[in-house]
Parts: sequence; C-alpha cells; structure tokens
Amino acid sequence: MKRLILLIFCLSSIVSWGQSIKGKVIDAKTKETIPGANIAVPGVKGVGTSTDFDGNFSFTLPAGKTQITVSFVGYKTKTQNVTPGSTVTVSLEQDAAILDDVVIVGYGTQKKESLTAAVATVDVAKAIDSRPVPDVARALQGSTPGLTVRINNGELGSDPTINIRGFISSLQGSSSPLILVDNVEIPSLLFLNPDDVQSVSVLKDASAASIYGAKAANGVLLITTKQGSRTDGKVSVSYSGSFSMRGTTEHPTMARFDGYEYSIDYSMSRRSKTSWDSGDPVSQGAYWLMNSWVMDRAEYWDKNWKGKVGSELVYGRDWETKSVNGGMAYNYGYRTYEGTDAFVKKWTPQHQHNITIAGSAGKTSYNLGLAYISQTGVLKNTVDTYQRYNASLSINSEVNKYFTVKSSFLFTKSDKNYPGGISYANDPYFYAYRWSPVFPIGATYNGEAIRSPDSEISQDKIATRTKEYLRFMIGGRLNLLKGWTADFDLTYAGDKNMYYEPDIAFSGYETWLTADQPVLGNDGQQIWRDKDGQIVPAGTADASPEYGFQYMTYETKENASVLVSTGKSERIVFNANTTYNARFGDHSLKAMVGLNSNSYRYRYHSSSKKGLSDFDKPELGLADGQQTVSGSVSWESQFGWFGRINYGWKDKILVEFNARYEGTSKFPDDLRWKFFPSGSVGYRISEENFWQPIKNVVSEVKLRASYGSLGNQTVPNNMYIPTLTKGNSTWGGYDGVLYQQYSSPSVVRNDVTWETITTLDLGLDARFFKNKLGLTFDWFSKTTTDMFVPGASMPGTYGATAPQGNFGKLRTQGWELMLDFNHRFSNGINLSADFGISDAKAKMIHYTESTTRTIGSWYNGREYGEMWGYVYDRLWQMSDFEEFTNLKSNDGIPDGESNVVWFYGKAYKLKEGYDRHDVLTGSPIPGGAKYKDMNGDGIINSGSNTVDDPGDRVKIGNSLPRYEYSFHINLDWKGFDLGLFFQGVGKRDLWAAGKQITPNYGVGGGQVSEVISKIWSLDNPNAWFPRSSDIDALSSTTTGGSWQASKHYMLDMSYLRLKTITLGYTIPKHITEKAGINKLRVYFTGENLFTFDNLKLPIDPETGTGSSLTSSTYNYGNIGTSTPMPKYLTVGLQLTL
Repeated sequence: MKRLILLIFCLSSIVSWGQSIKGKVIDAKTKETIPGANIAVPGVKGVGTSTDFDGNFSFTLPAGKTQITVSFVGYKTKTQNVTPGSTVTVSLEQDAAILDDVVIVGYGTQKKESLTAAVATVDVAKAIDSRPVPDVARALQGSTPGLTVRINNGELGSDPTINIRGFISSLQGSSSPLILVDNVEIPSLLFLNPDDVQSVSVLKDASAASIYGAKAANGVLLITTKQGSRTDGKVSVSYSGSFSMRGTTEHPTMARFDGYEYSIDYSMSRRSKTSWDSGDPVSQGAYWLMNSWVMDRAEYWDKNWKGKVGSELVYGRDWETKSVNGGMAYNYGYRTYEGTDAFVKKWTPQHQHNITIAGSAGKTSYNLGLAYISQTGVLKNTVDTYQRYNASLSINSEVNKYFTVKSSFLFTKSDKNYPGGISYANDPYFYAYRWSPVFPIGATYNGEAIRSPDSEISQDKIATRTKEYLRFMIGGRLNLLKGWTADFDLTYAGDKNMYYEPDIAFSGYETWLTADQPVLGNDGQQIWRDKDGQIVPAGTADASPEYGFQYMTYETKENASVLVSTGKSERIVFNANTTYNARFGDHSLKAMVGLNSNSYRYRYHSSSKKGLSDFDKPELGLADGQQTVSGSVSWESQFGWFGRINYGWKDKILVEFNARYEGTSKFPDDLRWKFFPSGSVGYRISEENFWQPIKNVVSEVKLRASYGSLGNQTVPNNMYIPTLTKGNSTWGGYDGVLYQQYSSPSVVRNDVTWETITTLDLGLDARFFKNKLGLTFDWFSKTTTDMFVPGASMPGTYGATAPQGNFGKLRTQGWELMLDFNHRFSNGINLSADFGISDAKAKMIHYTESTTRTIGSWYNGREYGEMWGYVYDRLWQMSDFEEFTNLKSNDGIPDGESNVVWFYGKAYKLKEGYDRHDVLTGSPIPGGAKYKDMNGDGIINSGSNTVDDPGDRVKIGNSLPRYEYSFHINLDWKGFDLGLFFQGVGKRDLWAAGKQITPNYGVGGGQVSEVISKIWSLDNPNAWFPRSSDIDALSSTTTGGSWQASKHYMLDMSYLRLKTITLGYTIPKHITEKAGINKLRVYFTGENLFTFDNLKLPIDPETGTGSSLTSSTYNYGNIGTSTPMPKYLTVGLQLTL
C-alpha cells in the first residue's frame, strides 16, 4: 500500500511540474552560440533560466506548457513551440533597432534601458568603421554631446585635446579624462589602431565613473577591442585600405606689392613737417628694404615680371644694392615673394592599411589585427612624414565550463620625421608669415641656396621622434555558480619616447648682409644691369653696377649641436572583481565588488652636445663642445576597493549604488585614503499601466538622477614635499666650470589631501513612434572642492610665497541634448540621422582670500575663459582733428599743447569735446580706433585693472567653445550608402596675436592681403580695420597703438563644417561569394571640404594657439602660423573573406 501511494505521488509530481527540456540558442545568421540569453515560459513568473558560456540551457518545463520565450539584448525576442523532454535549437535574429542597447560600463555591461547614470555610447560604425581616420581621437570629434575633441592644427603625429563636460576641474591637476582600453589606462589614443575598436562608452558623471576611482574624476573614455569568433573552425579575414590626398583648409594669400605700398604709405603718414619737407626717403623692412624712392621699380616688377620668373635672383630686375641719398648701402627689393608658396605643398599623399584575422579552434577564439599608416606633411623641400605600425592579438580559451583564460597583446611604433631646426621663431610656417614681401623666400643666387628659411629647412638634418608602446595582459573568468562570476587580469604596459634632434650650421649666399662684392664680366670690368636684369654698357641710364653676395657658412661649428633624449614609463595594473546577477520574480539584483592596483614609474634622460665636427654625421660622439645632461625619475601608485549594486523592480524602478575606497601615494600617509560614494536612480514611467494607451506614440520614457563624488589626485607628486631647485650660477667659474647653485627649499603644507569633484546629474531618456525617434537630455553641475590654490598672502618678511592648499572651489554647469531618428521607406531606402549639442561653463566660487580682484587672474566669481576689453565706437576720421597752423621751427609744438599727432607732414590734434584715450600707445591718429567712455569720467583707460574698477573695460567674450554641436545623415539603398557628418561650434571668441589678424605692417613683418585691403586710408575711410602702429612679430603681443582688445575686432571662431562626406557601394553578396568574398565595399570620402564661418580672414576656425610636439610656446602663441589644418580626398576598400 505504501508503494502504491509513493507511485501515485511521483506521477502527480511529474504531471504538476512537467519534464526537463534542454537546448541551445544561436545567432540565426552567423550560427554562433549566444551565452547569457534569457529563457522564460509565457504566462509563468519565476520559471526560466539563461544560457551558459556555450549557449546551452536546461530547465524543467511546467506541466501543460509547450512554449518558451527566448530573448537577448540586440536580438528579436522569439517564442518557440517545444516538446517536453526534447532538445531544441533556437535561432535568434538580430534586431537592428536595438543592436546598440548593450552599454559597456565599468567592469561590465548594462542594458541601455536599465542605465541610471550618465553614459553615452559612440556609434562605432558611423564614427570609425565607415571612414578612414588616422587615429581614434579624431574619429570621436562630434560623436556624442559632452565629449569635446579639439584639433589645434594639422601637425603630423599630434594628439588632439580631449575633455568631458567642460575644460577645467582643477588649477593644479589635470582636467583630462581617464582613457581606458580594455580597462587599462593608455597614454595616447595614437597607440590604438582604429580598426581594433569594438565599442566606445563615455562615462560622464560620478555614478558612472566612480568605479575607476581617483583618475576618473574628469570622466572616462572606455574603449573595448574586438575579440575572436565563437563558432568553432570559422576564420574571418578582413582588409581595409585607403589612399588619400591631403590638402589645407586655408591657403592665405600673402600681401605682395599691395603690402609694399601700404608699408611705405604708413611710414610716410607718420612723418613730421621737417622730415616731410626734406624729401628724404622712408624705408621699411629688415635685411631687405622697401623704399619710397624706388617704389616705382617695385610697381614695374609687379606689372611686368610677376608670375613670369623662376627662382633665380637677377640683379637690376629683382633687387639692387643702393646708397639712397648718400646714406649707407642696403639691399633694396623690387621683387615680391609669396611665402606660403615657398613652404606649403598643395597636396600630399597618405595611405593606411588594416588586416584583421578572427576565428576559433575548438574552445579557443582569437583576433589578430595589423595596421600601417603613412602620412606626408605639406612642408616643401624637406622630409615631413609620420608613420605608425600597430599589432594586436587577443586570445580567449575555455579550459572547462568553470574557467576561461584570456590574454591580449598590443604593440605600436610611430616615427615622426621633420627638419631638426624647427622650434620657436624658426618654425617654417612662422617664417612664411613673418617676412616682408621683398625678403627672398624660395629663391636662389647663381643657382645656389641663399640665406632664407626655405633653404635652411632644406639643409636641416632630419630629426626623429620615435614612440613605442607595448602591453601584455593575462587574466581569466571563473564561473562559480549560476549567475556568479569572477574576473581578474594582470597587465604590464610600457611606452618609450626617443628623440633625436640635430641642429647644424647652414651654408649659402649671405643675403642678410649688404651685397658688397663687385660682379665682374669676362673682361674684368664690373657688370651693369638695367631694370629688366639685362647686361648693358657701363653708365647706361636707369642701370646700375652689379654687386653680389658672399657664399659662406653663417652659423658656426661651435653652435651646431645634437640632442638625444629618452623617456620611458612602465605601468603595472591588477584588476579583480566578482559579480553576482540574479532575478527573483519582479526583482533583479546585480552586485559587484573588486579591487584595482595601479603602479607607474617614469625615467627620463637627455644629452645634448655642441661643436659638431661633421655636419653630415650629427652624433654625440662626433661633437667636442659643451655638453648638457639632465634626467629625472618619478613614481606613483594607487590602490582601491570598489563595489556596485544594481537593483530593479519590474524593470521600472532602478537603483544603483557605487563606492570606492581609494589610496594614493601623492599625499601624506595619514591623508592619502578616502571614501567616495555615488548613487543613481531611474524611473521608467512608460512601464506603468496608465502609459500603455500612448505607447505607440511615446514608446519609452525614463527619468534619471545621480549624485556622487570622486577624488582627484592628478596633481604634482611634491605638493607636500619641500624641494630644492638646482641650476648653474651666472658668476664665478673662473676655471671654466660654472658652479652649481640651489634655491631655498620650497614652502609646502603637510595637510594637503584629495581634491573632491562632486557631480549632480538630472536626465531624461525618451523614445517615440515605436522607437523611431529618440531623445536624451542631461543637466549637470560639477563642483570641485578642496581645490589646490595659493594660501593667503604672506608678509614680505616671510621670505617665500604662500604654499598651495586645499582652499578653492570651482563649479562647472552645463547641459547635453541628443536626438536620433531612423526609418525605412517602402522603396527600401533606410534613413538614420542624429543631432547632438552641449554647453558648459565654469566659474570660480572661492579662490584665495583677497580684497583685490585683478582682471586676468583668478578671483571669486571669475568665469573660466572670460575676456575683457573696450567698447568700440568707430574709426577716427580727418574731420575729428584740427591742424596746427602756428608751428614753431624744427617741428616745435606751441606751448601748452599735447597729444599731437603727425600725419603726412602736418600736425593735428583732436578737436574739443572728445574723451581722452589714455589707453592708447600714443595719441589718437586718423584712422585709429575710437572707444567708448563706459564709466563717464571722460578718460578711456583700464582704471585700476580690477573687477571693481575696470575703467572702461567690460566683459567682451569667452575663449572657450560654447554650444558644440554635430549631426549625421545616413542613407543606404540596395548596396549604396551616403553619409554626411557636420560638426560645429555655436560660439567661441578669440583675441590673439599674429600677423594674419592684426592690422599692422611692422618692420620685417608680413601680412595677408585680406587685412591690407581692409585697413583705413584717406581713400578708404569706411574700412573695417583701423590704422595701427607696429606690433612686434616675435612675441605674443596682442595690442598696440589704437589696436586694443574689443568685441568689435574679436575673432568669431564659431563655425559649421562638413566634417565628412562618404559615398560607398557594397557589391552584392551573390556576386562576391563566387570569389570567396563575404563582403566587398568601395567608397569615396571627403573630409573638411566645406566650412561656414563668420571670419573675415583666412584662418581655420578650429585653429588653436601655443603648443606643438616641438615646443610649448610654439610660434610665440601667434594664431594662424601653425601647421595648416588638413582636408582629405580619399578612396578606400573594405574586404572580408
């Protein structure tokens, strides 16, 4: 009887609980297995499972149920009929509408719908895969709101500047984001092959970035690389290659005879009566002069020889050595030169190639990537190249169902070759815009080089900057229990920078000295030439005896030098974390804890030596002059424990909490550890029942909020360590050896600690019309507290400046908006478009206690990037002045008169009733700029140069980009694809130095024609530019004479640029597969082809100032004199076997 009861119980259990079912989930197209897919039973809560690493699943099917629902992010959910007790294979089709719904976050992934932090994903297919890009950073420009990528110039091998949500978060520390590739910091995105990139996430707020700790205070750029195939035995080989022609976005036309004419006229206009009456000539220029008495010869050359002569200098026609009016003899130029033509090529080639091999063998998958890029710069007559080699390998192998081992390797080498003499004032681009139009550039004499910037560049030995990056990673994953995994990895990364920079002496005809060598004919008599350069008999009218230059080495052996330096860094990173993921009915839980260890060491050595014995072999061992040696070593480390908990209720209420306990070597022992928490919440209101009637219109709405803090330790290592500065004394050393000297110890505080960056973010995610239209909006406030600023001012008897301490407070606020749209028309045309815009500005909340708020320095309430200037009124006209008619002898001014200006030999003063312009360097002049009296005191000046007493200055703009925006438009139809990418800045003001933007034709200085044609004159009284006095070309001077900072003349650097246009065609697969080709696409791309801006001058609106690979004070900070911004015309091929 007992056995019968037991049998009935077992049968009833089978009926009520059903039978076991098992199966596999695969991709319908690739046939690869899908791990992590969700298996559920329709109508039954709490019953189901998920697939393991191999895509397999098994569970007990409830009695009476014959269907299962299978879902996975990026695939269409599928309901399939099953037979209890059977084995099934479920094929899922990819859902193009939600392929991007998996977001890479710190040490894991999340569904986009469950994100509560501010995380943006970059569409890699649009930003990188579909167009040729030299590096990842440039590809990311305009890819998502809040991510700013600034490209200051077109220098080969240069790194763009990257910021997330603003441009400053610390005065002492870095404001750059943490850039991670597979969870390991990388020093430059130039080390990463763009073709290796699988995904890019931008972690913007504290809740998203806090998992990475101290270095993530300014946001995180999180990049993952491609992995191998999971299908056993499948191998995929891909090749992509492109060939480009590189040009320049701007090619300014330098002033020639028009510049000659203006320069002479300006000098004439400044003459006094005595000077004017004397009739003496006026000269302008350096080394080669322009002169009023021979201007007719320059005009003759311009009309008869311009564009018709070669490079050879011809005496009489192009120049003469003259002693004008009995003075010293000088070289006078008649021929004018276009500097940019001598230096800049119109087009240069570039090509790049990528090969990827991905596959699997058994339970081991692999991905091998190889890349090469070769770029040629636009410098003429020299070597100007950049080459980069990339190699990467990733291997994942499943040892058993519990353990998978993973490893990766990355190697990059780049070589930049350029003329060794490039730095500061002898930069070729600076030279091109610096010289007067009569200074010979691109010219020869007797078929040989002359002393000129282009010949020096051509003679320069080639400098090389070689960078190498090597990284190894070994790690693994443990599948401990269902839903419980553990990951760990150990990474070694090292990079080496090797510089070789020779600086040799140059040879040529010395054109910086007056030609004083009589040129003799075959008969031994001095040759005479006429104004066409023809040899004529001696004494011929309008002809002159010919003089020539000396050929010489005009730099000495003692000054010729070579510099060799090496910088090497090593980084060791260990990551370990364990994650538990489970679902209990309506509740989902995901928890992670882990640790991160990061150590870094840097060594630098530099040696330079003068006195090269052989200019053809500039090596340290072949120099016998003064040697200079320097070096340094630095070290730092960080260690942190971190954790994250995600909770969801009905996928509707979402909560996330993050925490990091961090320690750094940069602070004293008792202050180096700190706890940084953050959290975020989300509410998917569209999941409420009352929302369902409008779901077809408003498909998804999620409200988000996050708040948290991060520590910022990106400050110098010696903030709390007194240091001595060593140097050589400038006295003593009578034995030929300079004595070393040391400064007093620096004054520091012993209580320095972390700067803390706290972020509040409020966000909205919404989708409309069945996911066709999407919207994401974020408002954020980021506050840096305990920021390092100088302490309170100390009395002079203290003997040192006040040390830095944690006293400051800085706040950045802004917003971001992203819209996207996709639609497939009935005729098969697929349209996708997006638009993004963001804005941010920073303000100093608290700085050093001081009652003086000086303009140009930090003070409470100062907005970062703000500029002050005068309010422009108009240009002074002749009617504003009255002439002196009662001059004393010898240009004497009547007693009691002041502020007199000479204009074409006559003395003038302003009429009564005008404000005094004390701000000017000198008195107001006809054609000069007139400014408004803003404080009503009748005097135009800067007051006390403080915010409280600015005189007549007001805030006139901000130098930082505002309202950065971009939009994509993409179409595809029957294999054809068209992509348009526009990028721009809504507002950016700039007041800068540079010959291209200042209305000044100073001694030895050039100018662009666009400026010359717009400067005030008696014949052009309604001109745009004022008549201005000289501004030194060899400095960062931005004002002079009546040229003062003002809103009227500020550069409007806002722009809209067609960044990329791409037209491609993918050949139908039924054609290519006959040749064993899976995919074949050809395309054409144009980059930076069209720009719409409000600039009145030939300057690229993206151009920055002040830095390059060779100098931190590049070209004295002059704008428009750097390597020209590039544009590209490209044809390319993408092939997959």
